[in-house]
Amino acid sequence: MQFVLLGSGHRDYERGYRRLAERYPTKCAVNIGFDTGLSHRIEAGCDFYLMPSRFEPCRLEPNVQPALRHSTHRPV
Repeated sequence: MQFVLLGSGHRDYERGYRRLAERYPTKCAVNIGFDTGLSHRIEAGCDFYLMPSRFEPCRLEPNVQPALRHSTHRPV
């Protein structure tokens, strides 16, 4: 299994995810920040997609259509 993170959040979490990527460089990729093109490529290449959000439920997320187009499963 591989893990990919794209986004930003609390510094402690960001630091922890960076350490995870350093420890498992072939299994974990972390990109702090946001890149629309990269987010679409991640959705297209993954088997399932988790999008935690403090401000908006995942079902309202605007990228639902691209995820469906790529047949990406979105557990709720």
